[in-house]
Amino acid sequence: MRGAPLGLNRVCCEVGDLAGASAWYSARLRAAPQLTSTDQARFGVGGLHLALLAASSPAGAGGSFAVWRVEDLDATLAEWVRHGAVVRSAPHWSMTGERTCRLQDPFGVLVGLAEEPAP
Repeated sequence: MRGAPLGLNRVCCEVGDLAGASAWYSARLRAAPQLTSTDQARFGVGGLHLALLAASSPAGAGGSFAVWRVEDLDATLAEWVRHGAVVRSAPHWSMTGERTCRLQDPFGVLVGLAEEPAP
């Protein structure tokens, strides 16, 4: 249908410290940004893109968040917390059968993690 979305392309997050956020996500995603500029760092993960954008105001994060699919929610959550993330919604089972949680990275961006149930 003309004009209808074709699918999710990327998630954009404004951050107050682009260099710091880029380094933090490089370590968490175990990948360097595919593209960088003075106002953006873009990562490719699982066919989608995460774009970190230099914040247009000191407030930083906007309000949208990405949910990252992970193999082991507890291990991933523990690693991210060790590196400065703060749990905002403890791990729980969602209505879709996946285990999920929300946390805030050290730069104020809200992030979701989700572990799909075993088949």
